[in-house]
Amino acid sequence: GWSNLHLGYQKLEEILKKESKGGIMPDFGGVAPIILLMTDGHPTKFPMKEETEALKKLPWYKVALKYGIAIELKDERTHKVLQEFVNLILRLKERRIRC
Repeated sequence: GWSNLHLGYQKLEEILKKESKGGIMPDFGGVAPIILLMTDGHPTKFPMKEETEALKKLPWYKVALKYGIAIELKDERTHKVLQEFVNLILRLKERRIRC
């Protein structure tokens, strides 16, 4: 299906703001957040440059540990969104797990 991923990015932007700016992250100190983006859909808005750039400006996003997982997708748009989210420079290689 199609995912409103841009809305998720906007919500994440709200959450990752410092407490003094209406978010939940401490103004000083704290532990870097872990962010997992898992999708089984295609983004409804592509590319998502505005949303991605807004996140990249946030200090807590910069230090966060970011992971992206695409479930059973061979769509280039989804892979590009995940790569940009986790700041990968190299192309992800598709791996299949057999049970």
